[in-house]
Amino acid sequence: MTFPTIFARYLPVTTWLDKVEEGRFTLHIGNLYLQPLRVAITIAGPEATRTQSCVVGAGATLHIKNLASGERVSIAGPGNDPVILTVE
Repeated sequence: MTFPTIFARYLPVTTWLDKVEEGRFTLHIGNLYLQPLRVAITIAGPEATRTQSCVVGAGATLHIKNLASGERVSIAGPGNDPVILTVE
């Protein structure tokens, strides 16, 4: 019996958070790819969920400001597994 091989395609990004004030953060999303990268970002919090689509230039960094502690962020790109993180 053979099983299909499933390969995870990691989204070529790096992420880091900066705390800008008590309970507020800025998320930085760096594109590690040599081409512009289209991403869909979903931010889910206790009050609302918001989404945005954008293109991060080759080697560039996207900054998502004014995130609250506890919000969940999903970063998805076509053909890749999403990156999911919790703001802390």
